[in-house]
Amino acid sequence: MAALGAIRASSANKTPLIAIDLSQEHLDIVRENTPFADQTRLTTRCGRFPTEINFEDNSLSAFHAANIFHFLTGEEFELALAKAFKGLEPSGKIFTTVASIYSTRTDNFVEYYQRNLDKGIKWPGLVSDLRQFILNSGGVIDEENHMASNMVHFFRLQEYQKAVEAAGFIVEFCDYFDFENTGDEYERHPKSWITMVARKPQLMS
Repeated sequence: MAALGAIRASSANKTPLIAIDLSQEHLDIVRENTPFADQTRLTTRCGRFPTEINFEDNSLSAFHAANIFHFLTGEEFELALAKAFKGLEPSGKIFTTVASIYSTRTDNFVEYYQRNLDKGIKWPGLVSDLRQFILNSGGVIDEENHMASNMVHFFRLQEYQKAVEAAGFIVEFCDYFDFENTGDEYERHPKSWITMVARKPQLMS
């Protein structure tokens, strides 16, 4: 889990951490696997982000959202960025990983995305029922695919970066990538995912 990686990575400076998840069971696993010395700096919050979770203004030094934003509607995505921006202190950074338009289980999604973009649809990569989209496109459903039966919001790098910048962030790094050794023949496109690092600007003097 991403939270456990953050705990290990910050063990030297003892930074306070907040782990958020929809599942209390997942949060319990994080708590159980957190070293005793790090227990006091870990806070867990169960709820749906961004609609059920809030932060105090300028209270966070970093915000990590791995595989979260592509399960949000366009409005929820904008709200998530706004809450992250307000919660971060000046120069605080946001780290994100989202599914790209190249990670779908059908070959024609890029064309579908471009058609929506040409029509002026604000969120051209939003699919209300990915399973049905795949079946309608002649694709094959992988029952182990965690995104196969959900509303999924796929992004292209250009539009994703534009949305993050529109929320007030300064993008430091943004690129496509694919996870290595996934064991999943359907996820071998080198642009399956988008990773981004952005920061909140310094306060104006």
